[in-house]
Amino acid sequence: MNTQFDHPRIDWDAADLYKEFERFRCHMSFVFDGPLSALEAKQKAGWLGTWIGEQGREIYKTLTWAEGEREDPTKVLDKFANYIRPRKNKRIARHRFKQRKQGATESFDRFLKDLKLLLMDCEYADSDDMLIDAIIAGVKEKRVQERLLDKGEDLTLAKAIEIPQQFEMSQKQMRIVREEDSQVSAVAIRTKHTAYANKQSHSHNAPTKAAQKQTGSKFKNCPKCGKHPQHAWNQGKCPAKGSVCSCCHKPNHWAAVCRSRGVSTVSVEPEDTLKEEILEINLTLDDVPMAIVADYKWIVDISVLSQEVQFRIDTGAKCNTLTLDCYQLLMHTGELKRSNKVLMRKVLCIQCADNQ
Repeated sequence: MNTQFDHPRIDWDAADLYKEFERFRCHMSFVFDGPLSALEAKQKAGWLGTWIGEQGREIYKTLTWAEGEREDPTKVLDKFANYIRPRKNKRIARHRFKQRKQGATESFDRFLKDLKLLLMDCEYADSDDMLIDAIIAGVKEKRVQERLLDKGEDLTLAKAIEIPQQFEMSQKQMRIVREEDSQVSAVAIRTKHTAYANKQSHSHNAPTKAAQKQTGSKFKNCPKCGKHPQHAWNQGKCPAKGSVCSCCHKPNHWAAVCRSRGVSTVSVEPEDTLKEEILEINLTLDDVPMAIVADYKWIVDISVLSQEVQFRIDTGAKCNTLTLDCYQLLMHTGELKRSNKVLMRKVLCIQCADNQ
């Protein structure tokens, strides 16, 4: 005889002892029909005595037995069922049946099983019809309720069980698909970020076209005013000569090229990282050429001092900004001065003196 199987056990301290006993009885019936099917009734009754535990054996002593009942496991189980089972009250049973609702995290199959157990004591004339009503009233998903009600008179018990089960299965499958999609999206995002980081690293290490052009040029910008050193538009005279810097208050140069201060630059987040481009102005020591910004969308040419300048359209902006590199390309004799207009707390706004 093979004794390597899952032995039935009963919890005498369970909140619903009768339901626990029914679970124990069902488990035991499978054992008697399976591994212990070759045993005689008296031997099965002996196994039953070992499975009911110490508390069960104390109850066993208090029961009244007729001749031959102790050797019949079915009779023994019936005695225990009558001892444990409370007196039937179909009104209470029906109330509990109608109040039963599916829990937020409870599966439909578990909910259905509990309804069937409660229905056993209700004594309804048409138990299937009452079970259909309980499923419709107690199922947690509103969409499932709508589908069940749409069936109307054609709704059978089999359909009332099948529809919630199919819905629950489809929800599980959708969660699996969404998890796989989110994993693929995460990999794609990491790839884009890596590509952009490599691009940025290359751009920092390699000189820009504007820098190469400026390096290869014969003349550099004037260190006093920041414009072309020949000052052809001003009859060869540097407009900064004789002026006082508004930054360090020293003579003969402008604040735009003053070495005692930083230069405001414009940085734009790439479209790969954000759904919308974000324009930030930070105080740094490096200048970003306008050619980098021009690679993006929403760029228009606007005439400034009879010269075409590229600007980015921003419908939410309350001011216009211009990089120092772009300003220095304009043939203008005005001086850059510190403005009292503040864009952000850490931003230094530079505005043309003639526009103040």
